[in-house]
Amino acid sequence: MDGLRIEIDLDGLRQFAQQIGEIAAAGDDTHQLMDDIGAYGVASTQERFVTAKSPDGQKWQPSGRVKMAQGNAQTLVDRGHLRDSFSSLATSHSAIWGTNLIYAAPNQFGATIRPKNGKSLKFKIPGLGFRSAQEVVLPARPFMGVNDVDAEEIGKMVGAHFLGGSS
Repeated sequence: MDGLRIEIDLDGLRQFAQQIGEIAAAGDDTHQLMDDIGAYGVASTQERFVTAKSPDGQKWQPSGRVKMAQGNAQTLVDRGHLRDSFSSLATSHSAIWGTNLIYAAPNQFGATIRPKNGKSLKFKIPGLGFRSAQEVVLPARPFMGVNDVDAEEIGKMVGAHFLGGSS
């Protein structure tokens, strides 16, 4: 699988299923709600790159680049490509957010990188020159996921939409 995504489906939100079914049967359009949920998911994911914390609040292990850098270097944020790659897609019954970058999943879940050809990996480390290794281990640094705060915010959005409350 290339990239990474999260999908929130109203049918999976049991606490609202009965109300949603009744309102959906009455013809209520939930596309804007799903669009708002997707936008929230993208914003919440991008905020994790600022805090360098996983959805469960665990601090990410600093990268080697950050450990060597002087100043405001951030783990998983060199040029910001990964952080800025998230987008969302909504239908009337689902919200999906994620990224299509191939290196998102190894950073989310962790990975061990080994050479396909040859005996070692060769790479350049800024300020240190070229290095080689038989493998490189990327620790998991989760950025995608729905935590308790996210679930509460999404629940407020759903409640506001269906019950007319404020979000």
